[in-house]
Amino acid sequence: MKNVKRTVLISVVLVALAFSLSGGCTSGKRDDREHPSVASVSPQPAKRIEPPQEPKEVELFYGEGDCGPRFPNGMRGTCINNKPCSGFGVKDASGNLECDCFGVKGGCSEGKVCSVRKRSCVNPQDDEK
Repeated sequence: MKNVKRTVLISVVLVALAFSLSGGCTSGKRDDREHPSVASVSPQPAKRIEPPQEPKEVELFYGEGDCGPRFPNGMRGTCINNKPCSGFGVKDASGNLECDCFGVKGGCSEGKVCSVRKRSCVNPQDDEK
């Protein structure tokens, strides 16, 4: 009787093991009927992301003279063509120096300074180290 109980017990365990293994196995295929797409548009093919362009290298000149503007934080502007400039001297197409702050012709407006680190006109306190 002991052998019969043991045989039945082993058989039940093997059958339970077989069912548990067969239920956990799937074919590995995705069934779209179970999870249909809910997007209103089709996905676009992947496009390559281009890196941003490096800013063009600009040669900056500090000019000559002592006419550059003075800022409250102790910083000073430059003197380009004997005129105060809140920016730097940049050569134009003919080779003449003109006041410019990274594309801002004539330099920065009143109360702004030309930041080399940020490559733009900023408030003086935003350019301090």
